[in-house]
Amino acid sequence: MSDYVCRICKCRAASCSALLESSLPLAADVRTTPSKALPRYPLRLVRCGSCGHIQLEGAVPENLYENYLFTPSYTADFSADMDAFCHRLNDAAGQKEHKHILEIGSSNGSLLKRLQDAGWNVLGIEPSAPLVKDAQRQGVDTIHGYFERAALAEIRKRIGTPDVVIMRHVLEHLEHLDEMIGCLRELLSDGLLVIEVPYVKNPIQENRFYDFFHEHLSYFSVTTLSRLLGIGEFYIHHIYETPEVGGSILVFADHNRDCGPDDNAAQYIQDEKDSLSEERIASFCQKVPQQISSLKAIVAEANRAGKTAAGWGAGQRGCTLIAYCGFQADNLKYVIDANENYWWKYVPGTDIPIVPPVYYKEHMVDEILIFSTGYADSIIKTNHEFEQMGGSFIKISAI
Repeated sequence: MSDYVCRICKCRAASCSALLESSLPLAADVRTTPSKALPRYPLRLVRCGSCGHIQLEGAVPENLYENYLFTPSYTADFSADMDAFCHRLNDAAGQKEHKHILEIGSSNGSLLKRLQDAGWNVLGIEPSAPLVKDAQRQGVDTIHGYFERAALAEIRKRIGTPDVVIMRHVLEHLEHLDEMIGCLRELLSDGLLVIEVPYVKNPIQENRFYDFFHEHLSYFSVTTLSRLLGIGEFYIHHIYETPEVGGSILVFADHNRDCGPDDNAAQYIQDEKDSLSEERIASFCQKVPQQISSLKAIVAEANRAGKTAAGWGAGQRGCTLIAYCGFQADNLKYVIDANENYWWKYVPGTDIPIVPPVYYKEHMVDEILIFSTGYADSIIKTNHEFEQMGGSFIKISAI
């Protein structure tokens, strides 16, 4: 623990021993060939003894995001989620004749395309070359690179000073949070900052140990996110909970301290003293070995009975769960995912192929375990044909 430093308050004292500790392949490292021999990296989750921030020790390889393929835009619920986001954004941004918006980590440009069609002047910045190409094919102006101080001049050249900066599911990936907040403070002197991150309370309460993986270095509560934004003198005025990636918090902030905080902010912070207490977190950790054993037993029992099984969801959570359980193709025949960027590649560290949703119709299995827990109901509803063919869906969230 000697090299531990909190990414928010810089404290060097963790409050307890590792909450989770393992060695797993990188969940986003999908390959075009079976990859049983992929490097495994330590995964050590700790909690700050001063501010309570939960984070991973260490960091992922610097070039991980240059060919990053994950995007939620292929999910069935994405359109409804974006409609709700845009409605809240328009309410918060108010009416302006010319509205300039920058999205950091803009993925394939799906959100910016919606905003552009609605009259916004948009610019994205994204480190993944494949996703930048997808965005540019949609006509969304996108800088290929990372948001850092060296990029500010190019941003101002293309869009001026933005009225709004959006960061959806970006902060949790970053090692140097203070540098990011410093760049935002420099760029956004008088504008709206919109941030969405996974809400750490949800996996703790719902025992979703697979929500903690290498690509997410930090796990935020309202308490710790407020503290981080305060470093850049950003003040939260609105907080929403959203269904994104199993439950997230969406906040709107700016430099105007006089507007006052969200009415619910104090209540969130008070509630988190209990829901994210050391006792609650310790209880979560104690249940993990039994959960892994239960999942392995379900698949092993199916295999012994001569039944075949597959998975649904090859995102980071699904791949992390597969790695914890040690599944290979003799356990799971394939894993389905809606993200076409994953198709015909392999789950990291395995010989399990990733296939399109229609694949099961020609390659029927007896059971499909749904690893995409946040989309389980939608998956079952839109794939009722699988059950009509005699198959069974298993929600791992119910195990």
